[in-house]
Amino acid sequence: MSLTTTVLFDRPQKEIASLIQARLAACETAKIVTGFATPGGLAAIAGPIKTRPSILSTLIVGAGTYPAFEALDGLLAAGVSPSSLFIHLGHTAKTTSKTNPFARYRPMLHSKIYYFEMLNGTASAIIGSNNLTSFALNGLNGEASVLLEGEKQNPAFEEIRKHIAEAQIQARQYNTLMKSAYAYWFREYLAGLAAEIQEPRDSTKVRTILIFAQSEKGSDPCTGDKIFFEIPHGITLLEKLKTEVHLFLFDALPPNPMAALNQAASSKRRFSCIVTGLTDKQGFTEVPADWKILDAAIPHLEEIPSGTLRPATAKNKDQVQAEVKETAWHRSKLYF
Repeated sequence: MSLTTTVLFDRPQKEIASLIQARLAACETAKIVTGFATPGGLAAIAGPIKTRPSILSTLIVGAGTYPAFEALDGLLAAGVSPSSLFIHLGHTAKTTSKTNPFARYRPMLHSKIYYFEMLNGTASAIIGSNNLTSFALNGLNGEASVLLEGEKQNPAFEEIRKHIAEAQIQARQYNTLMKSAYAYWFREYLAGLAAEIQEPRDSTKVRTILIFAQSEKGSDPCTGDKIFFEIPHGITLLEKLKTEVHLFLFDALPPNPMAALNQAASSKRRFSCIVTGLTDKQGFTEVPADWKILDAAIPHLEEIPSGTLRPATAKNKDQVQAEVKETAWHRSKLYF
């Protein structure tokens, strides 16, 4: 019997779940390799397997969602042998990073093979792009696959069996206690892919603190001056050396924050600063400072002639030291 090849299908979107189910119902044994699985994909073909659990001799999954692994537990509960289920974690490498000791962006198992051996000595295989997902098997994705049919001993099927055997060697037997770890591993893979996208951005996100304070005209900080102020605890979820502080000074405070924002864009008394010191509820014992703003309710910029401040530690407050880098900076640098 010669090998018969059928392209599936005459258009990219068409379900193949029914073809797989029909062959599962008629076969003596089945082997499946998939790069990705979801519970919907498993449900699309699980009927014949749950009726005759012994037909599924091999199922190798490269990655899946947590619910997909719960669906594998359902196959085990239906009688599928634990020795038939495998997880292939891809091909990674060690890194020098303590945070991510293994490379998150890694080549993964990407094969999609549905292989069936029949009682009459023939075999068939669906090979293509269809993962074990509802979208792929039920005709929602654009997919391309080929159906091979012929004698089980045909060289093409021999090569297919070799590929499945090699994938199984590289995989590990599924462990129901490891479901969270498998899902975490896949999430890390996706995080690595996201880092590789490198989408260009027209703007830069900068952590910024805006301060609106009152100060007599002519009493303004200079470049290099250090300013001390306090902020509510919890806002300090910031990287102190990467946080900008924009200080706006007014002869008289605007009536509310929105009015202050509206006046800030045209203000000539504006100062760009960078955070150089930050405490976490502990407070500074002594801090170099040329200026201070102590009352958040009525913020007033006051000069410190000595250049040193010994502040009291306020409850639920964090203390910040910032250095003036620019005065009356260009309007295009305002981000609000």
